[in-house]
Amino acid sequence: MADVIPGAIDVAFKKAHTASLFRLDTDEIGKVMHPDGIAYTLQFTNGGLIGFGGGVVIYDNTAHVIGAVGVSGATPSIDNQIALSAAGRK
Repeated sequence: MADVIPGAIDVAFKKAHTASLFRLDTDEIGKVMHPDGIAYTLQFTNGGLIGFGGGVVIYDNTAHVIGAVGVSGATPSIDNQIALSAAGRK
C-alpha cells in the first residue's frame, strides 16, 4: 500500500507470528487478551503478540494449520479481510 508507515511492517510480522504460535486468527486470540480477559498480558510474551485483526492461519486441504499470514497498514477489519483472502479463506 502506498504511504503505509514503516512500523506497519513489524506489526504484520507480529500478526503472522501470533497466529502461527497459537494456531488462531489474531482477532480470535484478542478476545482473551483484553484487561478482563483470561490471557491479559499475553501480548507481552514471545517478543510481542498482536490481538486484533490481520493475522490469520493458513490451512491445508485437511484442515491442518500449515502457516499464517499477517497484514497491516489499514484498519484491523480491512487488514483481516486482506489476510483471509491471501490465506485462501475468502
